[in-house]
Amino acid sequence: MRERRSSVELRLSSCQGVKENKIKLPKVIDIKTCIARVKVQVVNRMDDKSSIIDLHCQSKDDDLGSVVLKVGNETEWSFSVNFLGTTLFYCDVKWSNSSSRYSFDAYDAVRDYTRCRTQCRWIISGQGSLYGYDQHHDIWVQFPLWKI
Repeated sequence: MRERRSSVELRLSSCQGVKENKIKLPKVIDIKTCIARVKVQVVNRMDDKSSIIDLHCQSKDDDLGSVVLKVGNETEWSFSVNFLGTTLFYCDVKWSNSSSRYSFDAYDAVRDYTRCRTQCRWIISGQGSLYGYDQHHDIWVQFPLWKI
């Protein structure tokens, strides 16, 4: 007697509205995921015009290197969220008028899935305050900078 196998549909859909793809699998599973392309932007908006920010960002797999941002300057990069939804980019930051270094998560897939679905915008302002744009609610929210 032959064993009967059921097939299952795995649906992968793009966040950008691309047509849905269907893949047949031999197990009983139904997975829906959204594989998004996300752009991260960090801007220096410090009060002191002479404040320069040294920013170093990376993930587990990608080291983006260091960039120096004068007041008003910005840096940005983009990536695709991994299939498991565990993508994490973090940045270390130091500004010219401080000897301390700080860190923040520039993108955390768990936290940012709805907050910044396609674009994560960050502003470092004032005396080192960090603000992130909530794309879902259309507001700026203050986030912690962790001293390292």
